[in-house]
Amino acid sequence: MENRRPSGAIAATSAAFARMKHILFHPFDAGKWFVLGFTAFLASLFDGSGGGNGGGGDYGDSFGTSGEGEDSPGPISGEEVKETVAGWIGTAKQWIADNPEIVTGITVALLFVLAIVFVLFWVRCRGKFLFLDNVVQNRALVAHPWRTYRRQGNSLFWWSTIYGFIALGLFLGTAGGIGFYVYSVLGDGGSWNMTATLITILMGGVFLVLWILLAYISMALEDFVTPLMYRDYLTTTEAWGKFLQLQNRNLFRFFGYAIWKFVLSLGIGLGLLIVGIATCCIGLILMAIPYIGAVFLLPVSVFVRSIGPEYLAQFGEEYDVFHLEQR
Repeated sequence: MENRRPSGAIAATSAAFARMKHILFHPFDAGKWFVLGFTAFLASLFDGSGGGNGGGGDYGDSFGTSGEGEDSPGPISGEEVKETVAGWIGTAKQWIADNPEIVTGITVALLFVLAIVFVLFWVRCRGKFLFLDNVVQNRALVAHPWRTYRRQGNSLFWWSTIYGFIALGLFLGTAGGIGFYVYSVLGDGGSWNMTATLITILMGGVFLVLWILLAYISMALEDFVTPLMYRDYLTTTEAWGKFLQLQNRNLFRFFGYAIWKFVLSLGIGLGLLIVGIATCCIGLILMAIPYIGAVFLLPVSVFVRSIGPEYLAQFGEEYDVFHLEQR
């Protein structure tokens, strides 16, 4: 059947906004908001901003510019950097050897926290399908989609966990490579020159490209792969295969969508900040409260959750999640 939907990311955004208004305000149902908000809360675990910026302190004194005249320390040499780092490592090893009980306690506590994090992350992956099902079906259920999409939620958890470790390793490896190169140049007593600057810029460019690639993968997983898992009861790997076939035929369209989604996310973030400030920070406080914040931000969450599936539906019935039989 010929696809007659309006095409483009802006058209999908407009359709998602209309869907959000229909779900939440036609009619308005407070009970529905609180149940739907609970599923949105589960789906958004670990999505918070995590702590604020530390503020703009004056770091000039750390680099030999204390303003004390001839008593000021001179520039730090490469050998001094190397000796300082070696001293830190030696001190840490000695402290570990002298405090085995404390080290054991810290290790057990970290393992306990890690176990809690894994459980919450598993709940988050299951919650993705609860929230998506309620948005697609325009309802507010918890138990039914929790059972129905158990296989998909577990598959998303394992795939995301493995992907998360790989992404973390790539980030740490790239950042560590940059740091090691800078350390090796200074540690050998060499001077910083144009070659070192160019190599550092090149490595920084690789880091930036990696960040963009991983951000795109995360966006595609959320906006396209998860809806395909939901629609066809697929595992994460199977849904990725179906999406990549579609993407390879429409590469520039999906890249354009990613750029639009990035700009839109910035606009939404700025808008929420303005609302928070305009309400004398009451809005910001509400957004920060677990679950209550999810209910307060429900229009934004439903709107954003609908954009990807609306865009997918433009490619034909086999990608449309909104015209399925009641499940």
